Amino acid sequence: MKKIFLGLGVFALALAFIPMFAAFEAHVINVTATIENALKVSPNPVEFGTVFPNETVYRDMTVALSESFSREDRVDDVEYKIVQKPKPKPQTQGTTDYCILEKAELYACITAQQNPPNNKSLQDAIMACYGNYDTTQCYPSMCQFLSKQPDRPQCSDGVDNDGDLAIDAQDQGCLDEAGNYHAEDGNEALPGVQPATDQGVDAPHPIAECMDGIDNDLDGNIDYSADKECAQYGDNSEFTAGDQPQVKGRLSKLENDKQDLWMLDLEVPCFIGQCKQGEVGLLPPAWEHSKFGCDLWVEVQGISETPT
Repeated sequence: MKKIFLGLGVFALALAFIPMFAAFEAHVINVTATIENALKVSPNPVEFGTVFPNETVYRDMTVALSESFSREDRVDDVEYKIVQKPKPKPQTQGTTDYCILEKAELYACITAQQNPPNNKSLQDAIMACYGNYDTTQCYPSMCQFLSKQPDRPQCSDGVDNDGDLAIDAQDQGCLDEAGNYHAEDGNEALPGVQPATDQGVDAPHPIAECMDGIDNDLDGNIDYSADKECAQYGDNSEFTAGDQPQVKGRLSKLENDKQDLWMLDLEVPCFIGQCKQGEVGLLPPAWEHSKFGCDLWVEVQGISETPT
């Protein structure tokens, strides 16, 4: 019996040492990364100051590749979008998501007032609904009155974009195979007619379909995230799956397109009942003297590596 117990004890001792020997060797892999922004946006904020009905006021906004992105040889181009969202007031409980829902509910109310059985005019519908919008936490929105248009295409911007000492009509990259000049060509560096890489929107314009409070595709679901075709709030189509932004741009180092100049034009509407003859008022008179707001979110959609 002693031999058996002694054998069992030696076996147990051996088992106890197995994990120690199994984990005796280890290798530490040092993993690090430096994370920096791909884009640089200026100015921030964009101030329009005090404006008046029927004015058109202009401001510029620049979206450019950041210095760190420009130095990194591994990557080449950035695709981005500009999403407009209602602006929450500071020092309140209001958030962007909350103000988006407030704006969507306002649009839904206006639409319902215009449809049967109410059949109200747009102005009467606005007057019936604006009081439901929470101006204590959200600024009255000016997004739909703000155009966002890219600067002229490369082949009509007066700049030697590809560094070949030829500009616009004199640049071979702006000519088609027959030698005809195309001012709308978006790239001086590539042969043939290249479509412009930036897409803007005029003012006034509808709010994006995925945050307008309306069942645009009549599938019983409204806006993001209820409607499965909506990728996010700024998506402009409830019909098409995937993100369909209203405003988008692209920058590329290889194409020497490292900066986009966006022109922001504020088309100031008039107050209902206080417009010149023939003009449609879009603002309730109670909002006079109010500060309006709109947040523009410049969001990167994709980064491509430099071709090898």
